[in-house]
Amino acid sequence: MRGKDWASTPLGDAGEWPQSLRTSVSICLNSRMPVLVWRIAREDVPDLALLDIGLPVIDGYELAQRLRAEHPSLRLVAVSGYGQDADRAAALRAGFSRHLVKPVSLEEIESVVTGDAARAP
Repeated sequence: MRGKDWASTPLGDAGEWPQSLRTSVSICLNSRMPVLVWRIAREDVPDLALLDIGLPVIDGYELAQRLRAEHPSLRLVAVSGYGQDADRAAALRAGFSRHLVKPVSLEEIESVVTGDAARAP
């Protein structure tokens, strides 16, 4: 998974993750096709989705809208290089509960993973 040393993160060693988590993270990190991510999430609903905004084919806003329509309780977090007030507002309109601006710190990711995603964007 892109050579990341996950053991040093709050998620722990990727070798100890359930296979479904390893597969999902790998698909998301390597996917050039957000529609594929959406189709997978339709069958195996994640608890949390961190989505980039600048995606090919469909952007992160549309992907968030599709996911939100089918899974209203899914926690959606935008992770983007776009950080203007208008970008944050667009993320909220699309259904994101939080908007993080790249580069994202480990502390920000940890707060999202541990359930603090309801904080103001």
